[in-house]
Amino acid sequence: MNRNNVIDYLIVGQGIAGSLFAWMLMKKGKKILVIDSGSFSSSSQIAAGLVHPITGRRLVKTWMADIAFPYAFRFYQELEKESGTSFFHPMTILEIIQTAKQWNDWTARKSDPEIEGLIGDAIDEGKYKECLQEFLHFIPVQNSGWLNIPGFLFMVKNHLKDQEAILEDTFDINLMHVKAEGIEYKNIRADKIIFCEGYKISDNPIWSWVPMLPAKGEILTIEAPGLPQENILLKKIFIVPIGNELFRVGATYSWSPLDEITTEGALHQLTSELDATLKIPYRVVNQKAGVRPTVKDRRPLLGKHPEFEHVYLFNGLGTKGVSLGPYFAQQLIDHVENNSNLHPEVDIRRFYQTFKKINKE
Repeated sequence: MNRNNVIDYLIVGQGIAGSLFAWMLMKKGKKILVIDSGSFSSSSQIAAGLVHPITGRRLVKTWMADIAFPYAFRFYQELEKESGTSFFHPMTILEIIQTAKQWNDWTARKSDPEIEGLIGDAIDEGKYKECLQEFLHFIPVQNSGWLNIPGFLFMVKNHLKDQEAILEDTFDINLMHVKAEGIEYKNIRADKIIFCEGYKISDNPIWSWVPMLPAKGEILTIEAPGLPQENILLKKIFIVPIGNELFRVGATYSWSPLDEITTEGALHQLTSELDATLKIPYRVVNQKAGVRPTVKDRRPLLGKHPEFEHVYLFNGLGTKGVSLGPYFAQQLIDHVENNSNLHPEVDIRRFYQTFKKINKE
């Protein structure tokens, strides 16, 4: 393998995982090439991009919120300055409280040191009274916001094009050859390859043993004149202001079929929830569908393939890609470059027994 023609990293997929990884590598001066089909219907393209530090009915702090979330805020804000673009929007989430039980649950948790610093001061609820169906109160959640994922991906893609570091093509695993000194793919030679294929990793035979549990999601974009645009609203659905009186609304979850086709059922589900939330009229502008790369244990997938040298995975970010992605992209780079340890809950070695069992069979 002629070293003069070798790149450092070949990256498969330019969703949020591949884009984060590619950007960080370019910042380090690495020679990279991203291969992506150019599809604009992936889960990264339709995701709301929420950063929400509190989760679940038990109202607990989201996993890794103390470490990964501040890292993500710093990363996106620095990236905006470097790129001269705007795509990250820190914004308070207003949890809509409708019942006394919900209010009591939140009140009981507000003073818990675990989430105490995440609850903001009371806001003026009056301006929402004419817009929303009857509610008791809001709970303002801080250290939250949203990322304009299509805008972020577009910025990264343009930078890759400027560097001649992206190839719009469908990756064919049958054309990849793992050599002792690196990877060969068509006329490309690379020291390492990183797979960031999203839910389609399940169709990749070398990663078929990884226990993915992909989930289809659908979201709407609506126009709602008169609805305040400075906060994200959250009830059974999220309503994210994206500017010009437009809002992103979602999301649904389904596990069959796993396709990117919008459905009447999801439209009915989301508009029913909107009708139960909003008092003012709105107009559905569009509806989109995608498949989230979620994992059975709800943790990302990072690490080296147990059988092939130079072959790595960065996947499974699921619904937390915006908040967890930057931290774990950097962690994987440190692992590959410096052999540092991965967080045990994201290391794909947790599934090696599955790999061994499949290989024996």
